[in-house]
Amino acid sequence: MLATNCVYGNCGENTLFIAVGGEYDFRQCTFANYWSRTIRQGPSFILSNNLIIYDAAGNQNLLVGDLNADFGNCIIYGINDEEMIFSDDEQAVFNYQFDHCILNTEMDISNTETYINCQQNDDPLFVDYTIYNFRIDTLSPAIDIGSLEVINSSPPQVNIEIDLDGNSRIADDGPDIGAYEFIPQTN
Repeated sequence: MLATNCVYGNCGENTLFIAVGGEYDFRQCTFANYWSRTIRQGPSFILSNNLIIYDAAGNQNLLVGDLNADFGNCIIYGINDEEMIFSDDEQAVFNYQFDHCILNTEMDISNTETYINCQQNDDPLFVDYTIYNFRIDTLSPAIDIGSLEVINSSPPQVNIEIDLDGNSRIADDGPDIGAYEFIPQTN
């Protein structure tokens, strides 16, 4: 599955829940969860190569599947201290990579093969998440820190040189991360 220029925002539970593996490629996406209508206690971003289900008799069954997931120039942020959780069952492949992302997590992201030029817990400074405006504001740390390689290596049928609003990502000093390119307001 390929997802580009997508916003997954303000969900009652999860902005992303991947279980039992699969092949995923997310580029220039914003996962932002500031849900406040009910209590959301768990992380909103879940990657797993397994899932426990129960049959009609109440017996527990474990499903596993190989997982390969890539996230390039993405923002994963929210109101919880920990917005990411991973579940790895050694019976299946569990591969993931974050390339030029802002991650809201307390996990160790020092492995530079898995977390390439990622920033940890830097508020992306959205314009106004309370009204679902997940564009980045003037002082956002997401401005110009994206990878051109993430854009240039996209499948040919996908043009992510243009953001969700139709603005060029390559017209300035560098692509911003997330679904929106910051465009200064002119008066």
